[in-house]
Amino acid sequence: MIKLEESKMMKAIEKARREKPFVRVVGWRQYEVTNKKTGATYSVGFDVRDGQRFASCSCAAGQAGRFVCYHVAACAGAHVCIAATRTSGGASCIAA
Repeated sequence: MIKLEESKMMKAIEKARREKPFVRVVGWRQYEVTNKKTGATYSVGFDVRDGQRFASCSCAAGQAGRFVCYHVAACAGAHVCIAATRTSGGASCIAA
C-alpha cells in the first residue's frame, strides 16, 4: 500500500492527464485501469486507515510501493467523486 499525499502525486497526475487511461469501477474503492495504447490492465484499490488514505496498484511501480503510479492518480479523481456522492446523500459531484 502506498500512502497518498498530494505533494507526492503531482508527477503521476501529470502522466495520467497525458496518457488518459480508461478507468472502470469494479466496486467500492476498487477500479481497473487500462492503458489505451498497450491494452495493459491493472487493478487499483483505495483504503483509509486511522484517517490516512492509501492506495495499491497491481503494476510493477505499485507493487514496489516506492511512489504513486499514474494508474492510482487516474482512479483518484473518480474515487473522490464517487465517495463525495455517497457521503452527501446522493448529490452529484459533477457541476452542471
